[in-house]
Amino acid sequence: MIGLMIVEGENGGHTLPSAYLNYRSSLESSTALLEFLPHRSNEERAAILRAFAGVTTWRAVMDALHVPDAVLIDRLPEDGA
Repeated sequence: MIGLMIVEGENGGHTLPSAYLNYRSSLESSTALLEFLPHRSNEERAAILRAFAGVTTWRAVMDALHVPDAVLIDRLPEDGA
């Protein structure tokens, strides 16, 4: 199992926003995973960090999986349906 954080790229593209460039190293701080995953045990947080492969963009995922843009929606309807 691997884990990815998928974020919106700059201008909807492949470029990661600068806030995410050092995301893995910030996760490795002693308090970051505790803050993000307070409901997990120390052992579970360590396993999650070991499986974390990095950060990518939605555009990169869409392109890699050949998902057409036509399936995307701008936002969910107000009623959440």
